[in-house]
Amino acid sequence: MFTVLAAALSLVAQDADIPSRDWRDTDALVSFMPDSRMETPVPIGSWTGRASMTVRCMIMETGQYDACRVIGETPPRQINARTAIRAFRNARLDLSNPAGPRAGDTITTELILNRAWIRR
Repeated sequence: MFTVLAAALSLVAQDADIPSRDWRDTDALVSFMPDSRMETPVPIGSWTGRASMTVRCMIMETGQYDACRVIGETPPRQINARTAIRAFRNARLDLSNPAGPRAGDTITTELILNRAWIRR
């Protein structure tokens, strides 16, 4: 019994020694669960062209995103930051690949909106 407990504690200690990693959603080892979905953030004002917002989130044990924060926008103030962060509330990563993301890592995602106004 003691040997089993010692082995389990050893595995936990090994996990703690692995540094957390920041993943990009475009990394080959990053995959989403089949029922995962992202929502489209709300644009602000009337503009045309392309706008992007980069968001970094912590990965939870369930693969869900947590503690998301905006780390960049181009051009500024074209995407509603609150809805951009909420866009991830139904997104879940597949954490089954041992070489891929794991709980405690972070993931960085770029949200891109293209807008074109149609004249009437």
